[in-house]
Amino acid sequence: MKTKNILTTLLVVLFVSPVSYGQNWRRYMSIHAPVYKAQLPVPTDVLPQYVKKYGIHSMEIRSHSISSKGKRKEIKYSSRYQFDEAGHLTEILEMKNGQQQERTTYTYYADGYVASMTEYDKNDEVKVKNVKQYRDVVKDGAYYSINGDGDTLYAVYRGSIKDNQSVDRYYKKGKLKNRWVNEYYDDLSLKKSSLYNGKGKLKYVWDYQCKTEGVEVLKHKDTTKYCTEQSTDKDGIRTVVYHKVGEDGTLFKMVNKLNRANKLVYYKKTEGPEEKPVWYQETDYYDNDTLIKNHYAQGYFKGKLNSRSEMAYDSTGNEIKNIQMSYNKGKLKAEYVRTYTYDAFHRPLTRTYDNKTKGSKRVLEYTYLN
Repeated sequence: MKTKNILTTLLVVLFVSPVSYGQNWRRYMSIHAPVYKAQLPVPTDVLPQYVKKYGIHSMEIRSHSISSKGKRKEIKYSSRYQFDEAGHLTEILEMKNGQQQERTTYTYYADGYVASMTEYDKNDEVKVKNVKQYRDVVKDGAYYSINGDGDTLYAVYRGSIKDNQSVDRYYKKGKLKNRWVNEYYDDLSLKKSSLYNGKGKLKYVWDYQCKTEGVEVLKHKDTTKYCTEQSTDKDGIRTVVYHKVGEDGTLFKMVNKLNRANKLVYYKKTEGPEEKPVWYQETDYYDNDTLIKNHYAQGYFKGKLNSRSEMAYDSTGNEIKNIQMSYNKGKLKAEYVRTYTYDAFHRPLTRTYDNKTKGSKRVLEYTYLN
């Protein structure tokens, strides 16, 4: 759907080894599961089960806006979604006044990971196809992008770990552009990663060799240093703390807490020795430790509150509360509330974005085609 989603979901997977993406992002190019695009009232990790449970095979979403004066305006863009028997989103058709503007299809591995994504233009001709042949850094594999003429635009080849070392390569139009040499400890945790350009010149280093007294808060040209601590309490809550110092000498601290099901229950990111807040979130789960009950998050800019979100779900996974707020220098700037209505089969009929600040609304209308 072309209309901008002002209620961006803030519950993201934050428990990953921190990476300097400015230098490193090409190595991590991937195809992300498109479940969030379906705009259904459940967390993305349980969407396939939700789709199967309520027998959703095909649906269309149209929208309209309502001004603060109550005037209704139809939105000319709409979207159609197709799901397979496993509940995976396999096709998104974007339309304008009922005419195709773009179509995207997805294929999956048997375990549910996305294998490929193909984009088509309004004439239904292939624009680009992205293929992913790996799931983790331990296995050989590739990620590549092909245009409509069959030419490879770029490719990433991930090497297997052998003798505590692996090599990853990035090619653009057939030419080697980047090479990463990765060194590992015996438990296969990352020890050091060095980035070279296509001519073999060392460009950047990510150093995970942590001293017992912690990471040095000093400038390190073309180097990012990390220090990691882990512990588990009597309730099975695992805490992982990262200390990161970039080449400019800025210290960041990330605290992750995970429950027995390895789900993130707490995350906090701070900047500097004084621990100036950057991000904070907490998530509560039902007794099975996997189904989200409540989620709360706050973001900061230069130490001042910048955003806040509150979400809640019932025991079946349906969203029952969603409030998003933005701030300017710590003062409330805008507030949005998202609500659903449901049909007799417990499927959403409408989703309303209520702009409490301006008094306007955006309403999505669901039609089921199966």
